[in-house]
Amino acid sequence: QAPDHRQGLRHLAAAGRGPSNWDGYGGDPITPETLAFAKKVSRLLEHKPDDAPGGDGSICWEWREGDDILCLDVGPGEIIRMYGRVGGQFLRSAPQSPDDGQSSP
Repeated sequence: QAPDHRQGLRHLAAAGRGPSNWDGYGGDPITPETLAFAKKVSRLLEHKPDDAPGGDGSICWEWREGDDILCLDVGPGEIIRMYGRVGGQFLRSAPQSPDDGQSSP
């Protein structure tokens, strides 16, 4: 069974309602729009994902509920990609690897 993220979202909603700079580092409060979108994504993650091999040698995990879809591709190598459509909004991330932004010149 997938985790229930609702308790964490309630905690974040309460913690993020503070003023600007709530964290001492210039942090912005969590907006109602961000919280609403996070709830939509959270509902997808409550389900066990389907999994399948990708044509490029990656592994794809896919969550679906109604018209919403969230895909997480892992690999090949240590690359992660995310894409989908949640609440009518299309999502896509750039490929990320463990050393992105961490490597020394």
